[in-house]
Amino acid sequence: MNEPTSIAAFFDLDGTLLLSPSLEWRFISYLLWHDRLGTSNILRWLASAGFSLHHGPRQAFEANKQYVAGLAEYLVEDWMKSWVTSESNPSVPKFLDEGLSRIEWHHSQNHRVFLVSGTLAPLAKCVANRLPGNVQVIATELAVCAVVAKSEEANVRRKNPNPLIWTGERSGEHLVGAAKSRALQGAAVRHELDLAKCYAYGDSWADRAMLESVGFPVAVNPSRALARLAKKRDWPVSHWSWAKPVYGMKSSRFDSAGPLRKTSATENSQS
Repeated sequence: MNEPTSIAAFFDLDGTLLLSPSLEWRFISYLLWHDRLGTSNILRWLASAGFSLHHGPRQAFEANKQYVAGLAEYLVEDWMKSWVTSESNPSVPKFLDEGLSRIEWHHSQNHRVFLVSGTLAPLAKCVANRLPGNVQVIATELAVCAVVAKSEEANVRRKNPNPLIWTGERSGEHLVGAAKSRALQGAAVRHELDLAKCYAYGDSWADRAMLESVGFPVAVNPSRALARLAKKRDWPVSHWSWAKPVYGMKSSRFDSAGPLRKTSATENSQS
């Protein structure tokens, strides 16, 4: 296979490639259903939220990952194994079919493909492993340690003698808003990308900075605020549907994908 070019496609995950609820909420529902989230996890999360509320609700709630403190990373694998071929399983993420077509088209053009998401990186990596082709992940990383929490000790020793335990702290930025733009800049340096030739797909105002960073931004199923911005900037707007669960990855809508009109850096910098 030829080496990827200097062009990449950056996809937001929740709301762009995946139907709601978000990937993280699906994981939380799995943890609750299997009694892996206890009172101590919830209290720790609430305490952290109260402490950081003065930084704004997003920092207090969305960026707050204290609910996973003391849990083992292998729980992501357990969750993934629970994805049975049943649309009634609420923990199974469902992709929008046109999004899969776009990913396939970018691979056919020898473009690199990235998921750029504020969700937990281990969750995004599970999803990426089920997408067509090689898909890299830029997401919210969690700090881990090798110390076994008492409440998890018996299960951890039985399943994995050397588990990684989440501390509840992030090991980097919460990948939303301007952090996504910084992530794209970092990826451009590491992979020698020309962002003026790259693509980005997002659905919400929080994706604005990412969309403004590339030459080919696309607003997908946009929120009202993003739709207004897309109209003002003359960005393409796409409405994706035809959800497919992650166990059925092959898209039948490949021919619907194609090149997009380029947006100049000058246009993206206008307010």
